[in-house]
Amino acid sequence: MEHDLGTSVRSLNVYDGLALLIALTLVAVGFFIGTAGSGEAGGTTTANLTVTPDDQVRPLAPGATATFPVYVKNSKDYGVRVTSISAGSSTATASGCPAGTLTSAAVDSPVGFIRANSLHAYEVSVTMAATADAKCKGQSFTLPLTVAYSSAAADRHFSFGSS
Repeated sequence: MEHDLGTSVRSLNVYDGLALLIALTLVAVGFFIGTAGSGEAGGTTTANLTVTPDDQVRPLAPGATATFPVYVKNSKDYGVRVTSISAGSSTATASGCPAGTLTSAAVDSPVGFIRANSLHAYEVSVTMAATADAKCKGQSFTLPLTVAYSSAAADRHFSFGSS
């Protein structure tokens, strides 16, 4: 019994050793590719959601809720995945609508990959306060938002041959 393991190990031939070496090399290359990247795990950036009235398409009256696009620019030299978009509250307008007249809901786990130096649109739900003055219905508002992202380096995958 003592010699069975030793006999099995000694019976490996050159091809078995070569196959083992290739397998270990592929695992090491896969690990390297999976961890390669810019070294940045993620971060935050700001995006301003500008709500402009368009009575034909998106009227937003006191108490009403509508969906608007917010455009997020990735200025990094690598792809990112947005992990969340904060809730927002409008700034005061020059025409007298107070700050907080419009609010937006947070967006958790939005879908979408943004390539390096590219732009992606996300949908954000916006509500005008029910107590807002009727004059605010036709105003433009800006809602500063915080966008959290992570490096999409781990999302990369490589395939050999056709898929």
